[in-house]
Amino acid sequence: MKEPLVTVIVLCYNHDKFVKKAMQSVLDQDYSNIEIIVLDDASTDQSVQKIKNFCGTHPDILFLENKENRGNCKSFNTAFDASKGEYIIDLAADDLLEPSRVRKGVEMLDAHGESFGMHYSDAWLVDENSNLIGEHSKSTKLIRSNPFPAGDIFSKLLERYFICPPALMVRRAVLESLDGYDENLTYEDFDFLIRSSRDYLFCVTEEPLVIKRILGNSKSSMQSSTSGYYRSTLHVCQKALKMLNSKKEERALITRVLFESRQALRRRQYDVVEEFLIILTSLNVAWWKLLLYRAVLKFH
Repeated sequence: MKEPLVTVIVLCYNHDKFVKKAMQSVLDQDYSNIEIIVLDDASTDQSVQKIKNFCGTHPDILFLENKENRGNCKSFNTAFDASKGEYIIDLAADDLLEPSRVRKGVEMLDAHGESFGMHYSDAWLVDENSNLIGEHSKSTKLIRSNPFPAGDIFSKLLERYFICPPALMVRRAVLESLDGYDENLTYEDFDFLIRSSRDYLFCVTEEPLVIKRILGNSKSSMQSSTSGYYRSTLHVCQKALKMLNSKKEERALITRVLFESRQALRRRQYDVVEEFLIILTSLNVAWWKLLLYRAVLKFH
C-alpha cells in the first residue's frame, strides 16, 4: 500500500542562516513520500540565493518566490494552493523536523480516522546557535496532570496556549474546509487552532518531534509588539464568541480575553482593550467585575 503524500511547506523570510538546515531536515525524514515546497516572502538577506543553490542539487523541491512581502498567511495559502499532499506541515525556515516527525504523524492520523484532523507533538526549544533551551511542554503553564490533551480540545485551546505551531500536521481536508489561513490577520496559529478544533479532533504524540528556534528578532516576536497583532487576536476572540456551545467554553473564552486584554494594555492598545470588554459584557461577566476591571484600565 502506497504511503500518503505529505507536503511540507517551508516559509522563509530573512532566514539565510537556517533555511538550508530546515530543508535538509525534511529530506532526512524516515518517510519517503514527501513533497517539499519552499516559499520565500521577499527576503532582503541571502535567503533566495541559498534556497536556489540547494534546489539546484534537489530539483524535486518546488521553489516559489514573492516579489513583495505578503506575510505568513497569504504566503502559506499560495504554497498550499500549489500543494498536492494529503497531509500538510507548515514549517518556518528557522525550525527543524526530527527524522521521525512525518512518519509518526501519518501513523497517528491514519490510525485515528478522518474525524481527527490534526496531529501535534511536543517540541524542543533551541536558541539561535542551536543550544537547547528545553521542551515546549515544560515552558508553558500546562495542567500537569494532562499536559497533552487530545480529542475535542476547543475549550482548552481557547483558554491557554499549549501547542507549538510547527509541531502540527494537518489533514488537507481541514485546510480546504476552512479556506486556508485567514489572510486578514497578521499571524495564523491561534486563529487556525480555534477554527479547526471547533469541527475536528486532535491526536498527539507526547515526545518532541520538531525543533523550534527562539529568535529575539524573529518575525513573530516583532509582530507581537505591533497593534496589528493585538487586533488580530481580538478578531479571533470575536470569531470564537460565535462558536461557543457551553458554559465551559464561555468560561474558557473569558479566561483568554482577560489574559489577552492585559497584554494589550501593557502595549497601550486601549482601543483593542475596550473591544475586549465588549466581549466580556456579551458573556454576562458580573457587572461589578467589569466595573473593577474598567477602573484598573483607567488607572493604567
